[in-house]
Amino acid sequence: FTGAGLSTSAGLGDYRGKRGKWTLEAQGQNAPYTTVYEELRPTYAHEAVAKLVEMERLDYVISQNADGLHHLSGLPYSKLSDVHGSAFTEYCPKCGERYVRSTYAPEDRAEDYFAGRLPGPIPAHIKKCRGCGSNHWTGRNCDKCGGPLHDTVISFGDGLESCVLRPAFECAAKADACLSLGSTMSIGPSNQVVQIQRGPLIVCV
Repeated sequence: FTGAGLSTSAGLGDYRGKRGKWTLEAQGQNAPYTTVYEELRPTYAHEAVAKLVEMERLDYVISQNADGLHHLSGLPYSKLSDVHGSAFTEYCPKCGERYVRSTYAPEDRAEDYFAGRLPGPIPAHIKKCRGCGSNHWTGRNCDKCGGPLHDTVISFGDGLESCVLRPAFECAAKADACLSLGSTMSIGPSNQVVQIQRGPLIVCV
C-alpha cells in the first residue's frame, strides 16, 4: 500500500509533509504546481517494490498515487491498482475500453477556462464534474466505439472506480501481511485495505 511519500524523491510534492500542499495552505502559503509528468522517473523505492513483486515476495500493489510511476517501474496492471487513478490512463465510459498513454492524459486547460485565465469559448469537451467541480473529459475519442474518453484521476468528491478498487480489496482480504510505504493511511475508502488484511501491518511513512 503506497502513498505520496513514495514519490517525493521523484520530484512530486506530498500533502502533509513539512513542505506538503496541505501544510503550506494551512500556513497561508501558495503551493505552486509545476510538475511535468512525462519527465518523472521511478525512484529506488518504486524499483524495489517492483523487484519484490517479481520475486513473489509481494503479491499485489495498491497505490493512492496518480503519478503512474509504479507502472513505469515495470509493474503490470494485473499486479497493481492505482485506486486514485493515473495521469497516464484514460477510459471510455461507453464501452469500458482503457488506454495507458506515454503522455499526460487529463485536460488541464479546463481549470484555466473555469477560472477565467483563458479566454473563451470553452472547448465543447470541457465540462464541470458534478462531484469534484473539475473536468475529466480529455478531448480524445475511443478507437473501439468512438465515445469520448474520460481521465481516471480521482479528486475529492469523485467516486473510485470499482474495476480498480475491487481487486485491491480482494487481494487485501487474502493477504497475510501488509507493507505500507509513504502514506498516513488516512484517506478512505482505499485506506481500508490495511485494516482488512489478516496479518501484521508494516509501516514506513
